[in-house]
Amino acid sequence: MVPVKGVLTYQGHPLPQIFIRFEPDDLTKKSTSMAITDKDGRFEMMIGSTPGVFRGQVKVFCDDPVAAVGSKSKVPADVEAAYRQFCAKYGGGKAAMELTIDKPQSNLALKLE
Repeated sequence: MVPVKGVLTYQGHPLPQIFIRFEPDDLTKKSTSMAITDKDGRFEMMIGSTPGVFRGQVKVFCDDPVAAVGSKSKVPADVEAAYRQFCAKYGGGKAAMELTIDKPQSNLALKLE
């Protein structure tokens, strides 16, 4: 495993309260890493309480953290429209991108359009 921290942006703007999931290439041997972005779009991937991501290919999934229960997170008004557009585009189990994690990342840029 390697530590991974970064920033999620959508159309050039950081988004708060986005649930990020890195699903590994082999779920029989590796666990999924998760994080929620802070107010500046920053995140740190974790497996449970352990920081990190398993090395290899991962699929990146992003969504509103309360979407699974049929609700919507309250977000600041200045980002609400972009937040809702982002969640509609990338939420609901759609992979936003694929990455190869092969070394520690302290400033991984997840730039989505």
